[in-house]
Amino acid sequence: MKFSLVLTSVLMKSGDVFERTVGEKVEIRCPYSDDNKYTPKYFCRNPCGNKHVLIKTAKTDQVVSDGRYSMIDNVSGRFFTVTIKDLRLKDSGVYYCGVDKWFRDTLKKVHLSVRKAAPVNRPSHISEKTITSTTTTTTAWTTATLTSAVVTSSLQTNDSFYNINVAVVCAGVLVLLVFGVLVALVFLCRKRSHSTSRSLTGAVPENSVQDSPDLNQMGTSAHSQFYPKVPISDYKPY
Repeated sequence: MKFSLVLTSVLMKSGDVFERTVGEKVEIRCPYSDDNKYTPKYFCRNPCGNKHVLIKTAKTDQVVSDGRYSMIDNVSGRFFTVTIKDLRLKDSGVYYCGVDKWFRDTLKKVHLSVRKAAPVNRPSHISEKTITSTTTTTTAWTTATLTSAVVTSSLQTNDSFYNINVAVVCAGVLVLLVFGVLVALVFLCRKRSHSTSRSLTGAVPENSVQDSPDLNQMGTSAHSQFYPKVPISDYKPY
């Protein structure tokens, strides 16, 4: 870069105004004409002397980095872009996009204003970064809440289903026990009735035999009444 002591050798162009917040980054686009495609470019801070040059190009279409500053020359688009990241309050001021030419550099003025981040209790001045962070946090919390509600509902449904199954099983077991008891009672009653009938049927013939008179004894008694016994000594043959 070569600076002439003659003020008329510098062509000045009005520039843009960029406003950013501390901690953010800014991208400054610097256009140039077709005849400057392969001319060296640089970016400097006012008053833009040799010691105020912040970064300059090396080759076209290649990114050059130096600390918080980076630069790329887009030849096809006829512009180069300067990026300043992690902005600070002291970065506020006037800058220049420069095209290094013999005896007459072309400079474009750029105004950069860096302000403090807005307080949290002032939503009307919250930066985009803060809004994005808050939205992300709210979305994550909502998702976690919905997930927890779904899991809780599922657990409650499973518990209800389990309780219903237990109740059905208990009722089935109780019915089986009652049925078994009834069957046992019927079996015992039938067995007792059958035993009683058999005992009554076996007792009737014995009483009949014991109480019936002896026919032989009755015949003997009748014969002795009508035909008295005669002693053998008194028996006389005819």
